[in-house]
Amino acid sequence: MRYLKFFSMVLTITVIFSSISFAQNNKTTYEQIENNLLAGLNSNNFGLTVSSAYYLGEFGSVRSTIPLMKLLHSGTKAEERIVAALSLTKLKSERGIFAVKRAAKFDPSERVRKMCKNFYTYYINQKEGEVSVGNIELASTIKK
Repeated sequence: MRYLKFFSMVLTITVIFSSISFAQNNKTTYEQIENNLLAGLNSNNFGLTVSSAYYLGEFGSVRSTIPLMKLLHSGTKAEERIVAALSLTKLKSERGIFAVKRAAKFDPSERVRKMCKNFYTYYINQKEGEVSVGNIELASTIKK
């Protein structure tokens, strides 16, 4: 009985220390995530490309502005271009916003033009302190 308690205590301590060291060795950094998403943006896999573009916008990756602009201009499918425009709008960089504005006028797909126009309009309204919700415009009460 005494050996069983000792053995279980040693086993518990070993598991705790090994899990702590495993967790410390497997920490991923923001830079690693950003590099993986940028690599995914250049993939031939449609789903990986679209999800990478989306998450680059969610993370606010400034390094992804040029690759997202490239995807917006030369994406083969409308969905790729729409997600690239959405991410560029989320990044709020002047170059990206300008690219979305131009895509709203000159993209060959009417669907992409419409979505880019919506993204650009939302960006402008947000910048001016107004938010459009359907047909109702709400003035922001908080001055920025």
